[in-house]
Amino acid sequence: MRVREREDCLAQALKGLDQDQFYDRIIEFGKSLPPFPPHLRTQQNRVLGCQSLLYCAVELEAGLLKIFIDSDALISKGLGAFAHFLFDGMSIQHALEERITIFEKLDLFTTLSLTRLNGLESLLRHILVKVIHIK
Repeated sequence: MRVREREDCLAQALKGLDQDQFYDRIIEFGKSLPPFPPHLRTQQNRVLGCQSLLYCAVELEAGLLKIFIDSDALISKGLGAFAHFLFDGMSIQHALEERITIFEKLDLFTTLSLTRLNGLESLLRHILVKVIHIK
């Protein structure tokens, strides 16, 4: 599944929710993340630009991206789950060639605070930089 199709799935899962329901769903997404390996909790995997403590590691396994994300904050972890859903299991080529439109599709500019938007943007940038270095 390509990034655009994955974004459509997220948009469908969040469609029609009020703000409280939206945040509840984000928290639930965060709880679905696979465990974060302790040895990957390094300064190199820390996402700068996020107010919360957010870690993201990217590895290549059998030619596909393996994304690990964890945070000490429920909302940040849930937004991290968005990024995990978008990129985990994707090829490097697909991850790098597709434009991320999740902000527009989910109308995140009006739903999330500016600090959370900046954190999510920092996380997506962090992932793409790591993917470029893997390539």
